[in-house]
Amino acid sequence: MQKVIDTTNATNVSDADKAAAVDAVNKATNQVSLLKALQNPLFKRVNSDWIADYDNNVDFAVGVTNEYSTVEDIQSDLNDINETKIDAAILDASDELDATKVSTAKNLVNLYIAEDVAPDTTKAGLLKSLNVHEAVINVTVANTNAKLQSALNKLVSEVNDKAVIDSATVNPNELSRYRTAIGAAALAFKDSAADIQSIITTGNGAAETAVVGEIEAITSSTVNGQTVYSVTTAQLKDLLTKLSDRSKFVGSTPAFSISNVNDALLQDYLVALTPASLADAAAVTTTVIGVNKPKDALDAIKLLTSSNTADEVLAALKAKTLNLSNVVDANKAEYLVDVAALVTEATYAGSPATDAQLATAVNDVKALVSAINNKVILNGATSAATARGALTDFAVATNDADFINLSSSAKNDLAGLVLADIAANGTYDDVAAVTTAIAAQIVVMEGLVDDVNVATDIATMSAALDALDYAAFENLTAARKLDVAEQFLTAFPKNATTGAKIPYTSITGIKTDVSKAITTLGY
Repeated sequence: MQKVIDTTNATNVSDADKAAAVDAVNKATNQVSLLKALQNPLFKRVNSDWIADYDNNVDFAVGVTNEYSTVEDIQSDLNDINETKIDAAILDASDELDATKVSTAKNLVNLYIAEDVAPDTTKAGLLKSLNVHEAVINVTVANTNAKLQSALNKLVSEVNDKAVIDSATVNPNELSRYRTAIGAAALAFKDSAADIQSIITTGNGAAETAVVGEIEAITSSTVNGQTVYSVTTAQLKDLLTKLSDRSKFVGSTPAFSISNVNDALLQDYLVALTPASLADAAAVTTTVIGVNKPKDALDAIKLLTSSNTADEVLAALKAKTLNLSNVVDANKAEYLVDVAALVTEATYAGSPATDAQLATAVNDVKALVSAINNKVILNGATSAATARGALTDFAVATNDADFINLSSSAKNDLAGLVLADIAANGTYDDVAAVTTAIAAQIVVMEGLVDDVNVATDIATMSAALDALDYAAFENLTAARKLDVAEQFLTAFPKNATTGAKIPYTSITGIKTDVSKAITTLGY
């Protein structure tokens, strides 16, 4: 609204008024008369405290002949002098951590710097720099962790440039460390956002180093012939978790990650880390990964034969470095049955093997264990749903693309056929037998569907439907089966445009339409 008023007033000013205002400035003989002339409403943002600075301007200087010709020329010089004074005030405020000076400078900017007119952003830029410095001051005076976190959030928001200060580098667990470091830093090293970021970055490195020191300080002693450590495995896990947290804030790639820790190996880590000379977090990682290496456990599996006991096979699979979460004690006899396959999967490439090659072998063993577990479930299944679930998990574990690529209906159909095969021929002995059965029953399933699709007469269709062993059809008399076959042929799906038959893709789809034919006939 004030801009509108000012614009309206300026528009209503006569040329004579403007000329008189300019003349008064040009004819000022001392600072008093110059100030009076500049206080004409036609001139904006005149600070009476700065009259000496206005007077020192070569064009304003009293006692000399001034040759201003327009109000705009005078205002331009006023603006330049104001900016110079305000720049000095901002510089003075920036050199110290004095909130009062920042507040004063902000007030001067608001009062004596012209509003920005796009694309000019002078005023906004000055205010931003002061807001940033004010935020820095608030960071330095924060006396609690909560206040520091809030002040850092504000500083990050005001700067809005991750290259200068990034909230992602602030570890909420190390706020006390940051406060101590900020308090101890000299003024010259904490009076900018970049300085604060530097303190945080240095603090993060120190925090990581401190945890490494705690781990390095673990000791052991012998008590009654037993080795006793100064920390428990639970306490070691806490230290490793703490190190992982601190490492997340040091560099782009953490030197240590808790994801490398296998809880089953905590005692082994304790042994390996005590005593240890640990240069940094990376050294802890090297030690932990060294303990994790599954080579010896894989080699133990490779030595197994059918002469081993089920308990021996189970023990080999439960080696801590393998970290197999899917081993089922009750299935140990089944693992022994497939011991040759386990040996094959445990055989890694490379000599010496790389970590990646060892990891691949472990994953292969785990997948085979999953396949064996699902073979057990399949052999004991009493419903198509249970059989389908076991077959699906088995196919994923063995990467059986033929089963995986079946439609949902076809998977259900195959589960039913596999159950029928188990009922007729007995359970499957090993993983290879299940793989063979899946392939064989897919052929059977496709044959049953194909027979229905190619049947063109009643007798052939009746025989094809009979082969499905569908109870609703099997319970019909021979004569009614022929009637249903005829109705099924009549209602066979056809392309609406060409009239060509649309082949069935699953036994389930066929059974659905057989039921419709039976219903249509009232049987």
